[in-house]
Amino acid sequence: MRLSIVNLLIVFYFHFSLFCPDAKSADKVYTLNDYYVYGLNYGSNFTTKIDSDHIHKNGIFDLNSFSRYLINVDLPFDFGSSDGLVPYLGSGTSSVNIRGIEGNRVSILLNGVPQVEGFSSYSWDQSSSSPGGIGRNFFDPAMYENIRINKNSSNEISCPLGFTGSLNFDHSITRNYLSDISPEFISRLSFNGVNNSYSSYLEYFKTFNDFSIRSKLSLRKGEETQNNGIIASNPLDFKSISSYLCLEKNFSNHLLKLDLDFYDFSTDINLDSAENTYLSNHKVFMADDKRRLYSSISVSPRDKEISFAPHKTKFFFQQTESSVFNIQQGKPEGHTQFIRDREQTNFVEVSSYGFQLLNKALPFDTNNTSSGYLIHFKNDEIQSDFTRIDKVPSFTTSNLIGFNPSSVYNLSLSPFIVYSFGENQKYFINIRPEFTDYSVKPRYSAGYLNRLNELNSEHDITINNPSIYENTNFAYSFELGKIISPTSKVSCYFGKAEKNPSAEDLSMIFSHGIQFVLVPNPELASEKSESFEISLNNKSKDYEINISAFYNIFKDFIEPNYIIRSADISDPFNPISAIHQPRNIGKVHIHGLELSFKRNFNAEDSLNHFSLGCSFGRSIGRNRTTNDWLKTIDPFKYIIALKHNNKRHGISNELTLLGNGSKTQNSDTNIPNTKSFIVLDYAGSIRIDDSSSINFGVKNLLNKSYYKWSTIRRAVGHGNVFSDRLTEPGRHFFLSFLTQF
Repeated sequence: MRLSIVNLLIVFYFHFSLFCPDAKSADKVYTLNDYYVYGLNYGSNFTTKIDSDHIHKNGIFDLNSFSRYLINVDLPFDFGSSDGLVPYLGSGTSSVNIRGIEGNRVSILLNGVPQVEGFSSYSWDQSSSSPGGIGRNFFDPAMYENIRINKNSSNEISCPLGFTGSLNFDHSITRNYLSDISPEFISRLSFNGVNNSYSSYLEYFKTFNDFSIRSKLSLRKGEETQNNGIIASNPLDFKSISSYLCLEKNFSNHLLKLDLDFYDFSTDINLDSAENTYLSNHKVFMADDKRRLYSSISVSPRDKEISFAPHKTKFFFQQTESSVFNIQQGKPEGHTQFIRDREQTNFVEVSSYGFQLLNKALPFDTNNTSSGYLIHFKNDEIQSDFTRIDKVPSFTTSNLIGFNPSSVYNLSLSPFIVYSFGENQKYFINIRPEFTDYSVKPRYSAGYLNRLNELNSEHDITINNPSIYENTNFAYSFELGKIISPTSKVSCYFGKAEKNPSAEDLSMIFSHGIQFVLVPNPELASEKSESFEISLNNKSKDYEINISAFYNIFKDFIEPNYIIRSADISDPFNPISAIHQPRNIGKVHIHGLELSFKRNFNAEDSLNHFSLGCSFGRSIGRNRTTNDWLKTIDPFKYIIALKHNNKRHGISNELTLLGNGSKTQNSDTNIPNTKSFIVLDYAGSIRIDDSSSINFGVKNLLNKSYYKWSTIRRAVGHGNVFSDRLTEPGRHFFLSFLTQF
């Protein structure tokens, strides 16, 4: 099957490459600047780009809503704030899913710097289908100007290669201002009815000769996300503050830039859904606090003729903190005495520092050759703490450390070259190898070593102390393409990458009474990925067509919950717990298709035109080790959008139909299949004058009640899967007011 699919992709490529007409391009000699139009300056062509205008016009306020109109991209809802049976779970979005692969295998970058990985050491379910613990939402997506989604191992040349996909958020200004003159102040007030949230945004930009300052401030406050059932969501209150400061100074030959970024988020949840569990009167409260501090200083040349000078050198520091405080109290009906009175505090801190050196103008570059290199270094200092206080029955205090404090070292060298050749230089090759030196060095916490010794003694097992993990990786991306015409191109991509185990993978510990114990595995190896993709792209004034077929192979997947010893509770006085351990056993194949089409009507009139857009995405994946369907594969998704933009009168309207197929490829009998659904959304905007406008809209216009597979599959084992608490939001509206001056 693998060879047949790969062969089909190759045939597809050469068919379009050799037989597509050249559309009035016989005499045109292409240069690398032509290729840059198609995204080669960002590494490859397989990139989806979203700007801040799209975010605000469509009422996007968090990571979960961010993926609403994307195909083969999802940010699964963390049901910790909706179901709440398991108090170890956090309340944020803890995963990103791209083409069926999610979690830490997908990179999240802010201004080109990789973010910390998610931690799940304190989660009930360590499997990839239902990860809990501390998420990766240490930022407000509405603060960023550009978002680029790479769906394979390719990435921007300013970032390291990914394992299977990445999300890159940055502050680069590309927005369209209401007036022809860039304003000094931008203010936005927003309301979203899905969670009764209010947000206030203020931006300031000013240039003084050779010095400029830019600052942003966003305040957000809201409640729980509403479902569409008769059982209300768990009561929740959240608030966040996000700020950004950029200072730039021009010197004779160089530009000096200082960036400061701060984010603070807190939420309080009353987990009403946990009341009717094994106790008739069970109360659970959870407080989740996240904080991120980022700073960087960069230098880039102003004179493009400076030979062999780095395009940009950046030094950065980043610190993230996450703290989850949890209270559980329970007593039987009619009793006043608690039989459970517990407090838990889960804390993780990651301090990172490093640098990036990017050069994309080597001396030997010509009209048909462009090259450069990226050096990326990052060091993470990770520490954690998990304290549990049981007041009943014996008022005991224990520190249940989840993983060993560690230092994670990552140094990569990634050269790249783009070379054009053939008649009129219509063919090109984009090659990017990457060499990475990676290590995880444990700091041998006394608390962690003591807990490991206790596990060895209590469960009659032998788990060695964590050791230094070292690995040198070689990854690469290769793209071969043909410029068919000034508006179209076909390309073939192949990439190979590795994902090293994290500090948590190598040393995580989790115990759940006598049911099971998760023990570490210091002998884990890296995960491997191979990505094949062929795409056809055509973009003209009237039409835009994109077709992509992909086939991805993953080896040595880390199964975090592999059973090495089954439980035996036949003797209640001497129960034997099940022993789970991470193992490299997984082998996964995923293939799929993505289509998008856009037709512009009356395109010659730039002030008043219509457009009709359609997109479709389908992924199919199996675990080749067990021959089971992958749980992380969402049903097929399609989107139809009708847009009208009248710039003469400052009015725009957009009607979007969002559809999902039913879930049928499901090997897990414990998870019921979800049904297909269609949702209708509306978004509009009115320009009041040259300095102000209003954005508004209604999501789920017909008030459809439906479930998403990505939510249902993560709720297994936590009560009624099809609970009203897990329905997607019903009809709700959003409103924002923008002014510039």
